[in-house]
Amino acid sequence: MLTSTFEHDQLKKYAIVFGALFNDISIHRDDSGDDAIQKLKVPLMYGPKDKALARVNQNPTGLHHDRPAITLPRMSFELGGMTYDPTRKMQSAQRLSAVLPGNDNAKAALYSPVPYNIEFRLWIMVKNSIDGQRIIEQILPYFTPQYTITAEIIPALSLSHDIPVILNSVQMQDDYEGSYEERRSIVWTLDFILKGFFYGPVTNTGLIKLAEANIFNALDSNTHIATVSVQPGLTANGLPTTDISETVAYTLINESDDWAYIVQIDEEM
Repeated sequence: MLTSTFEHDQLKKYAIVFGALFNDISIHRDDSGDDAIQKLKVPLMYGPKDKALARVNQNPTGLHHDRPAITLPRMSFELGGMTYDPTRKMQSAQRLSAVLPGNDNAKAALYSPVPYNIEFRLWIMVKNSIDGQRIIEQILPYFTPQYTITAEIIPALSLSHDIPVILNSVQMQDDYEGSYEERRSIVWTLDFILKGFFYGPVTNTGLIKLAEANIFNALDSNTHIATVSVQPGLTANGLPTTDISETVAYTLINESDDWAYIVQIDEEM
């Protein structure tokens, strides 16, 4: 069963799609007169919040002034679990096809994808309450609670589809307790569901350029009374035609050509 080796990097692409939603958020800081004095672009990283907060509180030498720190505010996100979504299941035998680049005599095909709900979690880490509020206010209006983005999942076939991203919950945690040596951390946690698809291997299939069928008078007859030939009908100028005498040879017809059909019946007495 599992003998085909293929790589679509779909999970990686879904993570990139999700991260791209939050990769261009900036906030302003104001003075006492509510005038903007500083503009900050909020960095985004992949990984759990504990890793980022550990860098904030890390003190390798034991001296307070030697403590390295990362810039806040900062955001991080992480891919979580996945669950099968039967509500979006399509017919398993359905095939999707596309023309192979540079090859007019073959098509690439794959079966219907399998739908999965992919969990993502986004953390917003700030040291001032107003910073967190201003970041959250730039995110929430776009999720109602769903935001849809279009992405190309299988570039070789130019296969893209709409990807809904659903915001499920928003939580805020303010760790203000502790000694004066400890840093205050305000963390917003947002849980999302990305409705993705997973595609199987791509197979190459040839084009049907000529079809012939024999017609019999009875089920037990060994002699057919007619032959039906069906092929694309194109003139030398690439125009559809129903006149078989004007039709170019089917071996010269490519996938990119227009299609018209002619039927030829040869009676056999």
